[in-house]
Amino acid sequence: HSATQPLLVYFIDDEPTMRMVYGSWVRSPSPLHPDSKVFPPPDLPAAETDEAMRGFAGHVLAARPRPSCVVLDQNLRSQVMRRENATTGTEIATALRAGGYKGSIVIRSANVSQKVINEYLSAGASAVMQKDEPRERLVQLIVE
Repeated sequence: HSATQPLLVYFIDDEPTMRMVYGSWVRSPSPLHPDSKVFPPPDLPAAETDEAMRGFAGHVLAARPRPSCVVLDQNLRSQVMRRENATTGTEIATALRAGGYKGSIVIRSANVSQKVINEYLSAGASAVMQKDEPRERLVQLIVE
């Protein structure tokens, strides 16, 4: 990737505040492509939000062009059963790699112990980012 080519990135997070942050990351001026997308879409009913999160890998694989990077939250909490995950970053990463996705997969997590990082990488992640790291760090990870 040349630095001049805007990066098409798809983000997924169960927290509306985090989705707002990602939305601001995409708005220009940004190194990210304006067609970058944040999932799940806002204002869906709870059950549909869960479906959107579970369907994320399929959405990425069907996209033309496919995003050059996906940023996954590890614990994607169900909006219906609050104490359960609708899906996880590692499940999505595994599905993407199984589907032939060749782009960067970045999993963001509050827990970045070595054991956890190894787990994410073995699921197909290219990199792991802490929850509070800025957009610049993400761009660095993708471009490297």
